[in-house]
Order: sequence, then C-alpha cells, then structure tokens
Amino acid sequence: MIVCLMLIGLGGSTVPRWLGETHLSTRAGRMAFTGGISALIAAALVNGFAAERLAGQAASGIQFPVLAALNQTLAVFGMLMVAAAMALWAVRMLRLDLIAKVAGGVGLAAAGLAAGWLVHGGGAFGLVGATVAAGVFAAWSALTAAGLLRGPSEPSA
Repeated sequence: MIVCLMLIGLGGSTVPRWLGETHLSTRAGRMAFTGGISALIAAALVNGFAAERLAGQAASGIQFPVLAALNQTLAVFGMLMVAAAMALWAVRMLRLDLIAKVAGGVGLAAAGLAAGWLVHGGGAFGLVGATVAAGVFAAWSALTAAGLLRGPSEPSA
C-alpha cells in the first residue's frame, strides 16, 4: 500500500506541470496533494508497522487505541487534503479542454463530498468512506491521466 501511495504521489507530481506551475491554485494544489499523500503514507505506516511493534501485550490496552486514533486522524487529513488539491487544480482544469473540464468537475465534486462527509459523517473513516473516496479518486485520476496523455492544452479565453 505504501509503494502504491508513493506511485500515486509520483503521478500526481506531473499535474502541476500540465496545468502551469505559475498559477497560485496549481502551486497550492501541489502542496495539498503532497501533504495528503504524505499523511496517507504515515497512516499506513502507523497501521502496518507501528501498531504491531509498539502495542505489545502489556501496553496494548493503552497504546492501541492511541495508535488507532492517530491512524484515523492521518487518514482523514490525507483524504481531505487530496480532495482540496483536486478542487484547487480544478480552477485551472475548468479553463482547458473538455477532458480537463470533466476532471475538474469531478475534482470539485470530490471536495464537496469530502466536506459533506466531514460535516455530516463526523469524519469517521470506515469502509464506506474509503470506498467512495477511492472510487471518486479513481475517476478523477483516469480523466486527469487522459488529459495528461493528450499533452499541454491552452486555456480557453
């Protein structure tokens, strides 16, 4: 999972070049995306390695709930930051060709879903939240990749 997140981070690093790094929304999106992917990697490290090593038999009653809370906090922060990046990049995508516009719309929808989930769902990151987030991110990624493969495009007037 950690390697997969690192590869997603690598792929996401190409988006700012495609959108034009001189734009504030593009640079802010890059910062949010990097922070989000880093938080998701940290959550995976806590869940996959730290919890197992630190929560021994004697201290498991105290340490495991703390590590679980840390994992959830990092996962929620990571998801929200990636959604924020998608929305920030949508500012530029909506000025490009049709594929980019659709990707930008999905990015805005992702940010809206993330905000609604945080407000109405209390930020509990369970199976449903993770599945919806992964599905929306997959749609955005596929559309963004299609735009990247088409090459640079000029913003509409």
